[in-house]
Amino acid sequence: LRAPILVDEERRRWAEDVVGKRQQRRETANFKVEVLRQWALRGPQSPYLSEALTNDQVLALGLDELAGKPPALAELASTMFYAGPHGLDDLSELLGLTRARPHQGGEYRPTRYLAMQGTTIHLLHHDATQAQISLLAPSELYTSTHSPEYRLFDEYVGGQAGLIFQEVREARGLAYAAQAGHTAGARLGDQNLVWASVGSRADRSVEVVALLLALIRELPAQTERFERCRSSAIEKLLGARIRFRGYGFTAETWRLRGIHEDPRPTLLAALAERELADLLEFAGPLREGGMAITIVGDTTQNDRVALAKLGQVVEHRLDDLTVY
Repeated sequence: LRAPILVDEERRRWAEDVVGKRQQRRETANFKVEVLRQWALRGPQSPYLSEALTNDQVLALGLDELAGKPPALAELASTMFYAGPHGLDDLSELLGLTRARPHQGGEYRPTRYLAMQGTTIHLLHHDATQAQISLLAPSELYTSTHSPEYRLFDEYVGGQAGLIFQEVREARGLAYAAQAGHTAGARLGDQNLVWASVGSRADRSVEVVALLLALIRELPAQTERFERCRSSAIEKLLGARIRFRGYGFTAETWRLRGIHEDPRPTLLAALAERELADLLEFAGPLREGGMAITIVGDTTQNDRVALAKLGQVVEHRLDDLTVY
């Protein structure tokens, strides 16, 4: 990193390869789905718009400019994990880390999503029989005391025994694939996200969207399902052993979330005590909270009038969502 070796021919091939891969993936459904999701969640701060180089800028990068970037990486604050026979002093000497050096790095910016009101339905055309439909609902800021609810909600709505798969795909046959979950923030203060993802026929998009909104906003109270998801959460916690090579990584993950001791015993006890009423209370804010729906597929098959009854409809062009 401190002394990269790069010749102009390698720089040219690298730049052309980057641009070529960008152009190829732009036409894929997966790329369009992710671009639209990020726009729905972050708007102009989407990573596909923010702090990115255009294809022309990539091709125009000079050799000196490109080779001058890696040395700065070596001076950034970093966290290393090691599992092996060396003690800290020996390891520091072997790696040349015995001298103190100033670390650069800006203040961490917690993950935040757009403040949403009501339901907004984002459309992006893609020539395909199947439509990829997502529901995105920004939730509370991560706090470790709500970890039991995060796990229970994720089990309740997700997986092949979860609410979304069973109600959307199995009970009604509206989807080729259906999944959902709760993504907790990676750091203390990061915003959580409730989500669902469905692959369905483009002409059935309205039915899928209406059902997703109803299931997530009015989470059905099903005692048997709750008992099953609580048992599953407990079994997964008991079965998730941390091997010695993962000690450092796991401890750092806890630290970033403001946890300074092994949280598993407390979490296990809390899961055993939680009831269905606790889960429904946790899900309560979803009733009136803002949500985004994204649909990537053949937009000519969408019933715009019916969609407009479910939320505000916004149609996008891919060129407006990326800087390539």
